[in-house]
Amino acid sequence: MGDSATAVSVIVPARNARGTVGVCVRALLEQVSAGLDVELIVVDDGSTDETARVARVAGAKVLSIPPSGVAAARNRGVEQSRGDILVFTDADCIADPGWLAKMTAPFVDPEVTASKGVYRSEQTSLTARFVQHEYESRYQRMRRRESIDFIDTYAAAYRREQFFRAGGFDEDFVIGEDQEFSFRYLRQGGRAVFVEDAVVKHFHVDSTWRYFCKKQRIAWWKMRVVRRHPDKVLGDSHTPATVKIEMASALAVLLTLPFVFSPWALTALAAAVFVFASSVLPLVVTIARRDPSLGAVSPALLFARALALCSGCIGGIWGARGWSRVSLSASSGWLRLDGAEERRAAAQASGKDEVYEVT
Repeated sequence: MGDSATAVSVIVPARNARGTVGVCVRALLEQVSAGLDVELIVVDDGSTDETARVARVAGAKVLSIPPSGVAAARNRGVEQSRGDILVFTDADCIADPGWLAKMTAPFVDPEVTASKGVYRSEQTSLTARFVQHEYESRYQRMRRRESIDFIDTYAAAYRREQFFRAGGFDEDFVIGEDQEFSFRYLRQGGRAVFVEDAVVKHFHVDSTWRYFCKKQRIAWWKMRVVRRHPDKVLGDSHTPATVKIEMASALAVLLTLPFVFSPWALTALAAAVFVFASSVLPLVVTIARRDPSLGAVSPALLFARALALCSGCIGGIWGARGWSRVSLSASSGWLRLDGAEERRAAAQASGKDEVYEVT
């Protein structure tokens, strides 16, 4: 590459991803684009399988760290990277040709400080198809916006300098660290854009039970996110306002069912069912037009989803009593900012990294 090439670091956290990380790495290494100087870093987060070996054989630089969580893995990858633009995806994602160029293209505008791509799935199971339609409904919201505030790290890009100023991903989060970071990152300035043709193929959960358990966990951690960012209680660019209506009306249905033979309860039940049906109708119609068999069962799936989200939110609110860290200043982030460059130079000179192996 010439001197004018933009340095881009692609960082992929992975734990026990032997079955997917190889094809993920190969797809990323095929992302040849004029004007980009690309490095690919896979952070092996304490895998007990051959994730590191598979990624290395496929052509990636591999950082091996003790089990620390996905937020820590991304941060450690950033600390060892050199790119002016930091791009993230996951080990179970396969980037389409041209994905990297599309993710980084918006950065020619100096006001753009982040970008977000999209999921696609080729799975045929009912649950996976439902999950994809769910994502599509969120993407439809984002298409109408000039800027967004919610960035998922399966397809995300940030400016390096601003990433460090924001303090990196919160390593206390197990889930939701990407949306929490995106809210905090964008408070530093600039705008994030939605890149609808920057596609990564993904393997969605294909078990209905696992999907609902995942939704419950997401809702639990969402309560921690909004505790830190209370202005997002009313909504963000990703989450439709109707989701709150779905949750409240589904809970009302559940609570009134035991009293169904009481006249007042029957009226309340009918009202709750009407509100829920009205809130999900647009999505059900959209799904039914594209996938009639899925459309037939989508109301039941949406009702169960609403209850899973409700239970997760209730658990998250209850669990908030034990949360001790509810705010973060940009100067006290999780990235090792003090002397990071000096440590990296010393490690390179000695041929040994102070915290983890670099291969």
